[in-house]
Amino acid sequence: LDALWDLVFAGFALFIGWRLLLGAMDAISSRTGSMVLGIPFGWAIFACSLLAAFLGLLTLTTAWRRLKGAS
Repeated sequence: LDALWDLVFAGFALFIGWRLLLGAMDAISSRTGSMVLGIPFGWAIFACSLLAAFLGLLTLTTAWRRLKGAS
């Protein structure tokens, strides 16, 4: 049962990472930034997308280990 929830968690983390990546590409291409300082947001969103994808891969690894250990 724990492996199932790890897979669900991985699915959500990878989905969020994918959508963040699309948002980052849009923010970078439109040069979206803060109003006062002009700091670009796109690269921070891109970093968050990488971290979400990394989280998804870690939870997939955890699910694999739980399934492998249950056999």
